[in-house]
Amino acid sequence: MRLLILSLAALSMATPALAREPLPEQRVADRMNDPAVQNRIESGVSAALAAILDLRIGAMERAIDPHSRAHPDDTLRDRAERDDPYFEDRIADQTQRSTRQLGAMAGAFAVVMPQLRTMVAEMERHIGDIGMHADGDDGWSD
Repeated sequence: MRLLILSLAALSMATPALAREPLPEQRVADRMNDPAVQNRIESGVSAALAAILDLRIGAMERAIDPHSRAHPDDTLRDRAERDDPYFEDRIADQTQRSTRQLGAMAGAFAVVMPQLRTMVAEMERHIGDIGMHADGDDGWSD
């Protein structure tokens, strides 16, 4: 019975610590690893890429080089597909993989950031110990 009471007491003290709001970078990592968020990001990146790939570069090329044989309506997409018939499939696959990698990177960042904060705090403490200040004033007068 004592063990049960002690366990409940310990759990009640730990609950506020467990209920703490996650750090901002952890919230970002959680969102970036959410498949729905990843799909929205992927859709946005794909739409932006489509706009870039639909840029008509033929007329620009002819304006720069009057001897160019480029068709005025050539797009960046036309050029990419001319050299790589699987371009559209590859770019879609790379966009999806890159979006998933963003989630992994955000997760790694969430792990590293608290350690970096601790390191910076330690550095500030050590700098303070030797009499230097963050504003560059060493406390000595000229």
